Amino acid sequence: MTPSYDRRGACPLDPRDQGPEFELLLTCCRPVAKHCDVERQIALAKQALDTKKVIELARRHKVSALVYCNLKQHQAATFDAALIDELARRYKNNAQKAMRSLQTLHQMAQLKPAFPVFVMKGLDVALRAYHDLAARDVGDIDLLVEPENLRAAYQMLATHGWTSNTSSFEKFFTSKILRNISYDIGLYRAGFPKLELHWRPTYNPYEFSMAHLNSSSISRLANTGLAGFNAEDLLIYLCVHGSKHGWGRLKWLYDLPNVIEQIELDWPLIWQRADQVGASFALQQALLLAEQYCGVALSAPMRAGFRYRISPKQWQAIRQFQSGPESWMESPPFHLLLRLYANRISTAIKPKILLWYCLWMFNPNIRDFELIPLPHKWEPVYFLLRPFTWSIRRLQIWKARRSAVG
Repeated sequence: MTPSYDRRGACPLDPRDQGPEFELLLTCCRPVAKHCDVERQIALAKQALDTKKVIELARRHKVSALVYCNLKQHQAATFDAALIDELARRYKNNAQKAMRSLQTLHQMAQLKPAFPVFVMKGLDVALRAYHDLAARDVGDIDLLVEPENLRAAYQMLATHGWTSNTSSFEKFFTSKILRNISYDIGLYRAGFPKLELHWRPTYNPYEFSMAHLNSSSISRLANTGLAGFNAEDLLIYLCVHGSKHGWGRLKWLYDLPNVIEQIELDWPLIWQRADQVGASFALQQALLLAEQYCGVALSAPMRAGFRYRISPKQWQAIRQFQSGPESWMESPPFHLLLRLYANRISTAIKPKILLWYCLWMFNPNIRDFELIPLPHKWEPVYFLLRPFTWSIRRLQIWKARRSAVG
């Protein structure tokens, strides 16, 4: 990492120091590589690349399909045949998952719900920015509804075989406390990717709320049968989501050059909206990463909102997330988790957003409801019990990691 840098206008990380295999992935951030990236791919192919490491890194960062889209364009002898064959297999599997996800969205649209249902990320981004359903790794199917429509949306999905594996999931419909401290339900159906039914876009109920989205008119379609975020909110949400996970996967970072270069964006509006929802820091950090990792040229309008001084520790946390084990994406080490929340706390623009993040440890979740079942009227007690239930959960995670290592 560069020891001296412009803290407002530069990213000091050098992704190339993670090795030639990681650098190869960086050249594959677009479905159709730029000429300079093609030349770099050829140069890297002449080095002694570790095929197994490339395959593992592509899997770890959820970019196998995108890497295949790039490397298949070269002459047959350029890269190891075993590498191309494995990437081709993963691309095919991803295409099948994409079709299953698209089937789910079309089924939801055909039910013609009497309330708005929005697509978050996923296929919406793949269609609008990559122009190829299979090029972007298919993860969860993310749908967004307003809180009062949560039960109706679940019942509609249940008609197609979707159900929760959480025994207490119905509490989400009846407990206002649980809805305020959670933001999605995981649903499952045999043969399909996991579906996450959201009632707000982000964990904190006071930032990027449904009210913010409604005020920006979510109306653009992307052939999924359901509406997606408008272009400006889509980019902001991708930045907030990537920041939430410490930019630990290249998949999230690669969305940025593709959205920026393939979708027309109103940058003054983007910065205005980012300020409104408290996402200016996440947006600034994301754009600097896109410049350093993906070669995105940052114009004056794109830099207009840069005002935060980003410390070396904040960049170092991203480097640690990217090189750490995949398990960190769901259960990061406590010191990195604190760094993520410190980023949000330091940039909160409203007192209630700041207060919520400061009290995050005391917010219970569905696991607490299952661990210690309490009557509905006693649910506020979960806030007092949270330090104990949280400690139990961290101990369980620690034991699981020890067992995995052993």
